[in-house]
Amino acid sequence: MLAHSVNLRRLVEEINLQDGLFMTLACDWQQQTNAVCGFVDVAFRPALPHHGHDEALELEAHFNLISYLAEQEKQHQMPPGTLVNYARSVLDWSWSPLRQRQREYEKITIQFYCPQADDAEWCFDHLRHFLVSWYPACVASR
Repeated sequence: MLAHSVNLRRLVEEINLQDGLFMTLACDWQQQTNAVCGFVDVAFRPALPHHGHDEALELEAHFNLISYLAEQEKQHQMPPGTLVNYARSVLDWSWSPLRQRQREYEKITIQFYCPQADDAEWCFDHLRHFLVSWYPACVASR
């Protein structure tokens, strides 16, 4: 499935290669008749126990409204809500506990359902930048 999407492959590789906050657990990409859909499961790295349930629940808000996409709208002089509303229409975030190898994780599932493959590529590129660079820099500055 990673062969179908350059940006999904970059997302998975960069999250897993860097000694960052997150790791990927699973992903899927499917071409349907009228859409590209799938999911990416991520979790905070187990060596970072101070990142827990509450922070996992806040990730979507940081991606959409509070910070990242809202900041992108301002930088590109777009009307407020343009990127946020689009992301909300194609991405669905959910959370669940996961126990694996005697460790507890907060699994964050980001499902995507995009009308075009290019739309999915846009999502992966922004998710990669957010999870690999932007959010870790915000956490480090706290």
